[in-house]
Order: sequence, then C-alpha cells, then structure tokens
Amino acid sequence: MNRRYRKKRNYPHYTQSAKEKRRRLPRFIRRYVLPVLLLLWILSSLFPAQTQSLLDAADTYILSPVCESVVEPYLLTPLDEHVLQPLNEHIWTPIDDTIGAPLRKWVFTPLTEHVITPVWDAISGAVTEHVITPFQNEVIAPLTADVRTALEDYFFTPLGLSSPWNSDSGSGSSGDGSKLAADAVKRSTDFEVHYLDVGQGLSVLVRSGDHALLYDGGDRNHSSFVVAYLKRQGITKLDYLIASHYDADHLSGLIGVLHTTEVDTVLGPDYEHTSKTYTSFQSAVTDAGKTVYHPTAGSDYQLGDAYFTVVGPIKSYTDSNNNSIAIRIVNGDNSFLLTGDAETQSEEDMCRSGLNLYSDVICPGHHGSSNATTSLLLAYTQPTWAVISVGAGNDYGHPHQATLQRLADAGITVLRTDEHGTIVARSDGKDISWSMER
Repeated sequence: MNRRYRKKRNYPHYTQSAKEKRRRLPRFIRRYVLPVLLLLWILSSLFPAQTQSLLDAADTYILSPVCESVVEPYLLTPLDEHVLQPLNEHIWTPIDDTIGAPLRKWVFTPLTEHVITPVWDAISGAVTEHVITPFQNEVIAPLTADVRTALEDYFFTPLGLSSPWNSDSGSGSSGDGSKLAADAVKRSTDFEVHYLDVGQGLSVLVRSGDHALLYDGGDRNHSSFVVAYLKRQGITKLDYLIASHYDADHLSGLIGVLHTTEVDTVLGPDYEHTSKTYTSFQSAVTDAGKTVYHPTAGSDYQLGDAYFTVVGPIKSYTDSNNNSIAIRIVNGDNSFLLTGDAETQSEEDMCRSGLNLYSDVICPGHHGSSNATTSLLLAYTQPTWAVISVGAGNDYGHPHQATLQRLADAGITVLRTDEHGTIVARSDGKDISWSMER
C-alpha cells in the first residue's frame, strides 16, 4: 500500500506524460493548424488574385519539378510496376469479376440510384439553401467587404494607391449574354476617342479600326451635328450605341443616329423615364428592330482589338444621374473612363466594387459638376488627362470651380469642349496624342 502510494507520489510525471500524449495532437491542431488555415482562408478571400499567383508559382517552381524528377520516377513508377499491377492482375480483378460485379449490378447501383442519391440531393440542397448560402451572403461577404473598405479608406486611398484586388477583368459576361473573346485583349494601332462638341451635353465616339461605338448623342439642337460627324468619319455602322442615362442632353442625339445609322447593339440603364424624349428613343430602337440591353457592372464587350468594361451603375438609384452607365475602355496599355452624369454616390459604389477603374483619361461626370469627380474617384482612376464636355456660358456654372481645383491639385491636364471644340485622343496602345477640331 505504501509502495503504491510512494510511487504515485514520487513519480507523478508518468501519469501526466500519458495524459499529455493523449492531448498533444488535438492541442497542436487547435493552437497551430486551425489558426494558420483560418489566416490562409482570410488572405485568400481578401487577395484572391495574389493568392492564385503564389499557388501558380509554387506549382511551377516547386511541386511540378519535385513530382517530375523525384516522386514519379523513384516512387510512383516502381510502385505501379512491382506492386499495384501484379496485385490488380492476380488478386483484385478476379475478386471483382466473381464478387464485385454482381454486387454492383444487383445491390449498389439500385441502392445508389433509388435511395442514396435522392436522399443526398435533398439534404445537400437544403443545407446549401438554408445554411451555406445565407452564411456566405450575410456573414462572409459583408465581413470581407468591410475589411476591404477599411483597408481602402485608411491605407490605400490616403496613399493614392489602387487596392490589390482592383484587377483588370480581361473577360466576363456582357449584358446581352455574350462573352469577351479569350484573345480580345490586344491593342489597336488605329484607335481614337472623339469627345464631340455638343454644347451643354455629352457625346463620345470611340473607334477601333473598322469598329465603333457611340456613347450618348447630346441634346436635340446637336442631333444633326452628331449624324453629320459620323458621316464625315465614314461610319455607316455602329457596333454599340450606348445611352448613359435618359436625360435629354445625353439622349436626344441618339434618336437621329438610330434613324440614319445601322446599329448592332443598344445599351441603356434599367429604369424608365416619363419624358417624350425617352418615348421617342424607345420607338426609334423598336423601329430599328433592336432591344435595349441593360448591362451589369463587370460585363465586358469587345470593340475590334480593344474592349470596354461596364463599371457602373453598381446598383439601382432613385436619381437618374446616378443610374448612368459608366464604361472603362481599354486599348493596350491605355484606358479611358466615361461616367455620364454619375455623381458622388454612384462614384463611391464604383470605387468599392473591386472593379479596375485606373484610367489615363477621364471625362468628369455631369459636365464638371462639384457633385462628381470626387477625390475618391481620382484616387482610384489616377488619370493624366480630363476632358470636360460642357457648353460655353451655360446656366449651371459648369465646370464648377471645386472640380477644377480637385483636378489641379491632382496634377491632371484639363481639356474642355467649350474652349477647344471637338477633342480627339489617338492611341496606339502605348501612347496617347491629342488634336482639337473647331
């Protein structure tokens, strides 16, 4: 009795060591493995492109060479030749022929088809619908968005940087269900952006070789000018006709274009207007045998060897200006941003969307109004030039001094249609040159 007591008292470490051995693996997993996996999962959610690049590099420079040079010749091939193939030939195949095949035919296949698969589909569907999807939408997505927003507000934006998840979208689905061709991201050496002088309105013609799009058409007083301009440029067909939104100073000129020029695809925002101009526009689209497609943010469209991405609106707004379709046009290394009359709220949502907004040239929203072209947008776009479409001596005081000051503070060169007339940017995919037409 005393001997057992002394052994227990004098050598307690034996009992403790046994307990520690039983607890060691779960504790190691709790303290190290799970936190590391959680950290990797968070980083992959915040920086998906960078995580994929690291995984691709690890596969290219570590995993593939090791597998090709060591694992396959010295482990897998001998194991297959001297163990697996003989086992399969002399043991597993005979057993499968005599026992496995009948079991599969008369037991496992009927059981799978009529019991296991239906039950699994019902359970997995219910779990996905009521657990996984709500958790992803209500917990994971908002948490990731909040972390990204915090990083943007307190780190990237103050430093004038674009966040690392703002990556170029080289392909994606478009509003009419089409896809950007895999080889579409090239560059055209014959690429032009014409900012037409349509007074207090907006109309932009984009040409990429023999392909063209028209973004807005100015007001009714300039409709004939826009039609005549297209004819002088030798354009008889437009790949895309885009109504940024349905205000008359952007929409009216498109009606005349629809009556005189062949159009492949018509894009417009998903809301209705009560004006006669809107009704006339819809009638002109119908007469042309077309339908107005409502593209979603992130949709890509090919334009010759260039392409453009719809970057707004991110959601639906009560204000028609914020519903403006915004596009980022890319030709090689050069990019151009058009935002219609989008104002502060829409610009902020575009900046938070994760879409790439970096642009060499911007067209300040709402004709240079102080409600648009915010410091946040300038931080995300980092433009070199700004082309303001505005009417001389207009009643709105556009462009507002606050906007001009923000552009000046950012060191951006400003060009204006009221001062320079029609402004043309020419890009070879690397450099941009300018000319003015009065």
